[in-house]
Amino acid sequence: MNSHDNDLLFAMRQRNLVYNADLRQRSNPAVDGNSIGIPDGYVYQNAGAGAVIDAAAGQGIAITIGGDGALVLSQNLHEFPGWRQVLPGHLVTATINVDIPVETTVDISLALTDGIRTHTNTWSNPDSGLFSIDIDLTVAEDATRLSLTVTSDSAGASFSLLGLAANRGSIALPELACQVSGVIGGVHQYVGTQATPITQLNLCEVARELSEDETRLDTVLNGRFGRGNNSRSLLPDLRGYFLRAWDNGAPVDPDAGSRTPLGKDPAIKGDMVGTKQEDEIREHRHDIAYAPDALAPSGNTKPITPITQLKTGSTEPFGGNETRGKNVAVMYTISWA
Repeated sequence: MNSHDNDLLFAMRQRNLVYNADLRQRSNPAVDGNSIGIPDGYVYQNAGAGAVIDAAAGQGIAITIGGDGALVLSQNLHEFPGWRQVLPGHLVTATINVDIPVETTVDISLALTDGIRTHTNTWSNPDSGLFSIDIDLTVAEDATRLSLTVTSDSAGASFSLLGLAANRGSIALPELACQVSGVIGGVHQYVGTQATPITQLNLCEVARELSEDETRLDTVLNGRFGRGNNSRSLLPDLRGYFLRAWDNGAPVDPDAGSRTPLGKDPAIKGDMVGTKQEDEIREHRHDIAYAPDALAPSGNTKPITPITQLKTGSTEPFGGNETRGKNVAVMYTISWA
């Protein structure tokens, strides 16, 4: 085998450090009139009038940069448990696949940074067509992070990003399984433990603000339950709640339109995911059947006093503190890595 074959075999044993490598997973709502939403996992900025992000054919995103702004699309690659044992001291290679239309002039930079040093590769005014832009960086032993950033300040230019990848070694393969297992933002439940798995966060505690090393989950929640002092998303506090499927206009939930925010964002209300309802007893009545005609005496029986008032039960309240079904307490968690 030659050295390239060895590098390829090594790369195939790795995992893609980029979450949502083909950019198709989009949980965010519309942003500034953009109905597609920012790809999950990525911190996105496209300032300026006329900036647009849209769906590309097959995979990826189609981008038009604002007339007086710049594109910045970045992701923290170190947001998984044990990254300090996996990345520092090793070469990491990243690549992006770009589709540039005919007669479009665009400058695109790809950068890797470990918090100590940064390596940048810039393509200036490439021809139209499909391109791959590569970059590598040997991660410092005392690295504080590893981030991948795509930038362009070609005002008004349009192009498509079709995929990103980053692996240990000298080759980046986008088709590999991600270092992150499953979908970030997925909710799980546990009945046999109160210890939170290392790739998940506890939702049965006081709502806390996400940290600077949980940005990928932050892009999914996008402030749905409010934001903390550092403008990062708050986790929902699910303590004591039952979870109910989103009605989505069924209407199985007849009061879906009056649901209220679980968190601090007043816009998250009505028939939306992440809203809550207070407990309630359905309106009802208790009928008592009696037949007045059956009260007529017979024989020598004395007349019966007519029933003029009904009184049932006690005037004192009875029952517990809430209306509920039989249940078992579980711990809810959310995936962050």
